[in-house]
Parts: sequence; C-alpha cells; structure tokens
Amino acid sequence: MTSMSMVGAASGAGAGMNKRARVVPGGGGGGGLLGNPNDEVGLLGTRLQGLVGAGPGHAIGGVVGRPGQLGGAGVGAAGGRRQPGAAGPERHEPRVPGRRRCRCRQPSGSWRLRRPYGHPQAGQNIIVVRGLSSQMNCDRLFNVLVLYGNVSRVKFLTTKEGFALVEMCDSGSAQQALQHLNGQRVLGSIVRVSLSDQDNVKRNTKDFTLPDGTLAEKSYDSLKFNRFMTPESAAKNQASLGKIGPVLYFWGCPDGSDEETVRDALKEAGAPAPVEVAMQTEKCTTGWITFETPQDAYRPICLANHSIVGESARLKLTYAVNKKDGSGSRPSNAK
Repeated sequence: MTSMSMVGAASGAGAGMNKRARVVPGGGGGGGLLGNPNDEVGLLGTRLQGLVGAGPGHAIGGVVGRPGQLGGAGVGAAGGRRQPGAAGPERHEPRVPGRRRCRCRQPSGSWRLRRPYGHPQAGQNIIVVRGLSSQMNCDRLFNVLVLYGNVSRVKFLTTKEGFALVEMCDSGSAQQALQHLNGQRVLGSIVRVSLSDQDNVKRNTKDFTLPDGTLAEKSYDSLKFNRFMTPESAAKNQASLGKIGPVLYFWGCPDGSDEETVRDALKEAGAPAPVEVAMQTEKCTTGWITFETPQDAYRPICLANHSIVGESARLKLTYAVNKKDGSGSRPSNAK
C-alpha cells in the first residue's frame, strides 16, 4: 500500500490541533483538524475539515469537499462514507452549504423514528401546503402540523392565495405531515401537502401580513409546544397519528377546571360546541371532548389548540386513542 493511501491510527490520532496537513491529490482519506502537520491526506478542500480514519485506507470525506474531488475511494460531494469493512467512527451528517440549521432542541441519545428526527436534510424537511382556507394563518397551521412533527418556520406566500411553505425540524416530521395531512379537509378546504426541493424557507425582507392582520411568517424554533422533542413525548403523539375521529383528548387546563371551562375556551376560539366534555382526573386538568363528526373535531384543533385557559394555562388538543383497542374513542369508564 502506498504512502498516499495510508492514514492509520497513529497519524489519525495526531495532536496537530488546527494545523494544516500536506495535500496529496488522490491520497487516502482523513487528515485535517486532527492530523499531524506531516500527514498525507486526500484533496478534501482548502480548510481540510475532514475526519481522520482509524485504519489504512479508511476514508471519510471532508465537510468542505466539492463534487469530483476525492479523499479516498468512495468519497462524494459533501462528505464521504466509510469503506466497506473498514474500522472507525460513523460519519456525521454533512452540513449542506447555504442551508440554515434548525435551532430546535433535538432529541438526545440514539432514539430514532423512520428517518432520524433532529437530522435535517436538504429538500426533505421543507413541505409545500396548498389549498389553505382564507381563515388559515401561521398559528392555526402550526396547531395542525404540530400533531405530526416538530415545526421550525411557517411562511405564507402573499402572492399565492392559500399557499404556504413550512420548514419542519427534520425529515421525519415532514414525511408524517405529508402522510397524514395531505387530502384532509381543514376549515372547509381540502389541503394538499408535498415535499419541496428547497433547502430552507427564506425569510421575508419585511413584515407582510395576512388578511386577518397576523404576520405572514413566524418562527417556532424555540416554542415549547412542539411535541416530538423527547422519546417519551414522541411515543405518546405517535399513538394518535392517523386516528382521526370525533373525540379529542385535551390536557393543560388549570386545576379545578370543569366542563364549562373547556366549553368557554372552545367558544372563544370560534370552535363548534361539543356534544360532551368528560373530565379524566379529580384535578380536572385532562379529559375528552366529543363532537358530532370528525370534521367538527378538526376545527377545534386548528382554532383552539394552545389557546389560553384561565390566567396562563394552555389548552392542548389531539385525537383521542383508546389504549385498550387502539380506536379513536374515549374509555367507557370516563366520567
């Protein structure tokens, strides 16, 4: 094996902090920030921000690598991949040049959902929502989308009626919104959802407003209402996906709330009156709300989700799931 293709454990663990290595076109993978000044590395880019391989011929491309440049066999445009059978650390997700990182707090540990949550990918976490009602605004669209994943930014296009771009925090959230929201009737309009090939949702240069006077663009990065931020909360919300029905589960009411507290909150938000409100616990902070039809239940989610109850409490709504049979109904023993 030639010296041009060798970046082994000894050179890979070098202590050359932030020192530049000698560039050998077409050489082995690795080098850069963790390598010694005399390491031989592939042509990874001007800043040499690659990760060092743990054995001879182990190639992990640099973050700054360009298409057509090689840092060892199998290294691509925006970061390399491990050689088959080679030892060494797993590669990190590459940063896509020019894209804004979602600032949402991401789940910790090795927990994963379909496509891993918390790992944005260009063109996979931006969705296009069409056919929106004239009653829709950023907060109301967020109230619906939060049932399917974590939302980073919502932007209505003032030049296209009923058209919005939404940056979800990860590709898993975007896929779930596509699967469960596409084709649903929301506020009287059939909503169409598709994936966008854009890398991010560009911010408006000035504040545009919608017909109801609210902003046409809002960020939800730091909002605590995103529901898939931990494995525990994500598991609870995963259970209600696809369970569209006439019964909603609510929580977040202040202690001592009663049926009238919930009814008043729905009425103030413009939601239809429910058929029944049943409290779950003695504190009366959680329970079930039953409506005539599933469509009647969709309106409160859009209009009343996260509305203020009492002094500062927030009413949170989702579709009810009966843990015994998995149906979208409340337990028969609810009072």
